[in-house]
Amino acid sequence: MYQFAGKGKQGDRHLAWIKKNITDVLSKGLIGFDAAQKRANDALKQAKKNIKAAKIDLGKEAVLGYNNDQAIRIHLYNKNGYDIPGVSAKEIGDIDRYVRQNLNILQYANSLEQSYPEGIYPEPSSEWLTTTITKELLNHVNTVTRSEFLEPFFNNINEIFGKFDKQTGKLSGENTNKIRSIYGNTFVKALESALYRISTGRNRSYKLDAQGNIALDWLNDSVGTIMFFNTRSAILQTISAINYTNWTDNNPLMQAKAFANQNQFWKDFSFLYNSDYLTQRRSGLRTDINADEIADAAEGSTNKIRAVLSAILKKGFLPTQIADSFAISIGGASFYRNRINSYKDQGFTQQEAELKAFKDWRELSEEAQQSSRPDKISMEQASFLGRVILAFQNTPMQYNRLMKKAILDLSNGRGDWKTNLSKIIYYGAVQNMIFYALQQGLFALLFDEEEEEEEKERYANLVNGMADSILRGSGVFGAIVSTSKNTIFKLIDENKKKRPDYTNVIQELSSLSPPLNSKFRKLRSAGRKFTYKQELEKMKELGLDTKNPAILAGSEVLSALANLPGDRALYKINNLRTAMEEETEFWQSVALTLGWNEWSLGMRNNDKTKPDTFGLKDIKLKDIKLKDIELKDIN
Repeated sequence: MYQFAGKGKQGDRHLAWIKKNITDVLSKGLIGFDAAQKRANDALKQAKKNIKAAKIDLGKEAVLGYNNDQAIRIHLYNKNGYDIPGVSAKEIGDIDRYVRQNLNILQYANSLEQSYPEGIYPEPSSEWLTTTITKELLNHVNTVTRSEFLEPFFNNINEIFGKFDKQTGKLSGENTNKIRSIYGNTFVKALESALYRISTGRNRSYKLDAQGNIALDWLNDSVGTIMFFNTRSAILQTISAINYTNWTDNNPLMQAKAFANQNQFWKDFSFLYNSDYLTQRRSGLRTDINADEIADAAEGSTNKIRAVLSAILKKGFLPTQIADSFAISIGGASFYRNRINSYKDQGFTQQEAELKAFKDWRELSEEAQQSSRPDKISMEQASFLGRVILAFQNTPMQYNRLMKKAILDLSNGRGDWKTNLSKIIYYGAVQNMIFYALQQGLFALLFDEEEEEEEKERYANLVNGMADSILRGSGVFGAIVSTSKNTIFKLIDENKKKRPDYTNVIQELSSLSPPLNSKFRKLRSAGRKFTYKQELEKMKELGLDTKNPAILAGSEVLSALANLPGDRALYKINNLRTAMEEETEFWQSVALTLGWNEWSLGMRNNDKTKPDTFGLKDIKLKDIKLKDIELKDIN
């Protein structure tokens, strides 16, 4: 939409018009949809409890070769007078009789119908036989109900841009042709892609064959293994609470004032944390595109193995989900209260001010936090290539967009220059630096002395990480540049060594795709555990121990090939064990418990090929007098 804004005050009026007629209308529709979706999910949870209480096995055969799941749906289809593809009138009568004669199944069927926002079970699709009760509810809420709430938005789209066909995802009409002639065909395709994804609520708008879908799901699930109870990621997630600070009604002074009113502050925190928006954000993993698809698979897959695996991976996001909601609520509480006061000062009533402030908070959260919402991601992110290359890049890409908007506003004289400049500095440098400093355990320098070379390497890694964030945040081309740069650096480093290991270069090259890189690293790590003498000796000594390299290697192979995150669980246990050892310093114990590993804290020598010198490297031969050494001292 920024392409349509002019310069100066006129541009500000253009952006205000776009906000009023497009983004605000979309936001209002999505707020209503969140509430409807939450009611449907709550009703479905209750229905599942009813199944358990009634001891109904939905997969068990009921009558005429149909299972209980299908029989219940046939009963509800018939009850509402729908035609049921592939089922004869006699079969319908027999199945309906079976449901009515089983009171617990009949009661469940009646409660299930109330799970739908309209209170009426929908018509069957042509593929109804291959779906399930759960999948039908999810599909209905995400299509019919979503369409109803977004109707005002698409009415405006049709007036402004041209007729949008939800089936084909194409725009047509005089205005569409004008836009195409001025901005080009790629711009129109990106606009159509966004509108299609908004209408369907799905980010995978392309079609693959069965093998392609299996491969993409396999890659998606590797994101889940990386994020499985990833407490370090959760801690880093809380940094984003700062994103709600501004130069106007939520500046640091106003934030302190809002926080000082403790009673109101925590009421606002609780209200935001338990809102339909954050409840649905937590349940659907709407912080990341790949994670969102894992959640969808956990809820709707008919493949039991796939559904169970996805459910396990979905549960693993719990620490990150809680931290995400905490950051949005703790940072948003003062913003929400101060924004209410701002609107009241403008003459709005208390209720109007609360509604407008909530909408502002919600939109800012989607803009400045991680988001998989269709209108908050690019066509490139939604593409197949984006899934493979741009995994974990939601936040950098959103921050890059915020910076780009600020640069455009600054150069075109729109808005407040202080706000625009501060966004560029904050998202481009400050937030970036804090994130990477914490991620790489740079705080270890405060507690532990390191070699000058090691310290320089940490700072170099910090600068390089910040550069990579901006590059990868710019899209696929930036990711290619970033990977090429790091591969060249790694090649130079290996060439300096007496025994270069060029598999390190291949590993760096594979980082173009973070999910594939993760699998490559795990398989390589597992293989290396069987090549070092020290590791082989540990295998014999430790037996059934979580630190046994053989067990760790097996878990890494399972994680890489089958996406079972056993390695994450074992390393988490080992971190906690190391944290409780007497030799571990207090600050190291805290960091290990919070998710940092021994490597990032400088507790291990990264180069396993070097023999342990036990401090002898610091002793010069000229300082040793043989007469002072007795034979009994030599082991």
